[in-house]
Formats: sequence, structure tokens, C-alpha cells
Amino acid sequence: MPLREIAAVSKTPALWKTFLIFLAPLMLSNALQSLFGTVSSALLGQIIGVDALAAVSVFFPVMFFLFAFVMGLSTGATVLIGQAWGAGERDMVKAVAGATLAIALVLAMSVALFGALFSRPLMIALATPPDILDQASAYARVMLATMPLGFVFLLTTAVLRGVGDTLTPLLALALSTAIGLILTPAVHPRRTRTPRTWRDGPGVGGDDRQRADAARARPVSTTQKEPAGAGC
Repeated sequence: MPLREIAAVSKTPALWKTFLIFLAPLMLSNALQSLFGTVSSALLGQIIGVDALAAVSVFFPVMFFLFAFVMGLSTGATVLIGQAWGAGERDMVKAVAGATLAIALVLAMSVALFGALFSRPLMIALATPPDILDQASAYARVMLATMPLGFVFLLTTAVLRGVGDTLTPLLALALSTAIGLILTPAVHPRRTRTPRTWRDGPGVGGDDRQRADAARARPVSTTQKEPAGAGC
């Protein structure tokens, strides 16, 4: 073996270092997504109430189905882009990325249009309880209408990971997570109007409401002292 090739092989970084550089941001991204989902659910239940949390839970199967499709599409795109990038075929990388984004945008626009028109019938078809039907329909309408943004974000991160960049998606996810955690309690009006309810949890507001309902339903005769000799 020529000395030049031996020197090139000796300068190649260890395989575990390459794996660590690529996989560490990827694992942190997955952990950050799970953490954001958990904290968002906790904030939603504490600030808005259990009804809002139930409304979000009703829509979850629909969102999981749509994002599962996009995750499969992004995984395939990552493999094809990685193969083309490793072979030095830049035109193939552009072609795969463009085709993937085009398919995702067509699907996302169809989903957004469907959500704007049929979010309430969709929630009724999922047997949503009547007391949370309005909240679930509003949440589904917003989520389906903004689905193109989520699709583009996921596929853009897939393209970046296909070319070996896992740090940029991690930074973008960290920024979006920080913005979401700041805006979630800030934009809700009840945070400044009823601080005891959002601080102490949804059970406090529920107990107060039950006591008020019981007081209104109590007969007048039990709240006033009966005159002496009544009933004789």
C-alpha cells in the first residue's frame, strides 16, 4: 500500500466518533420533542383546564396518523438523499428533495382545506363528547390549517439529516420549543385574570364551581332561619 494511502487511512476519525457526532443531536431532538409534549400537556391542563386537555386528546389519533405518513415519507427521502450525497450526485439530491417537498405540500394543502371545512364533522365522527365538541373542533381546525408548516419543517430536517447535518434541526427544534413554552402561558387571558386557578391546578376551579352550583340549587328554606313555632 502506498504511503499516501496509509497516511489518509490513519487520519480517518474513529467510527464511534462519527456515530456520536451524527447520533447525539438526533437523540437529543427526540428527547426534546418528548419533553415538549409532556410540558405542553401539563401547561394545558393547569392553565386552561381538563376540558381543553380532553379536546386535544380527541384529536391526537388524527394528528398521529398524518404525521406517521409524513415521517415515513421523510425517512425514505433521508435514505435516498444520503445515498445520492455520498455518491456525489448533487442533482439527484435536489431532485429527491424537490419531489418530496412537492408531495408533502400537495398533501398538506389538501389536509388544511379539509380541516377548514370539515373539522367539526370529523370530531363528531370520532364520537367527541358534546361538552368539549366546540373546543375540539376549534383545535382541530387550527391544527389542520397549519399542517403545511409542520410538514415542511419535518421534511426540511429530513433533507438536512440526509446530507449529514443533524445539529441544525436540533437548534431549530430547540428554538421552536422555547418559543412554544414561553407563548403557551403568556397568550392565555385567564393567566392574569384568575391566577389561583392556573397556579393551583384545574381541580381548584372545579371545586369552586361545584360549591357555587350547590349553593344556587339549595332551597331557600334551608338558608333562612325558620320562625319560632313554625309548623305547630
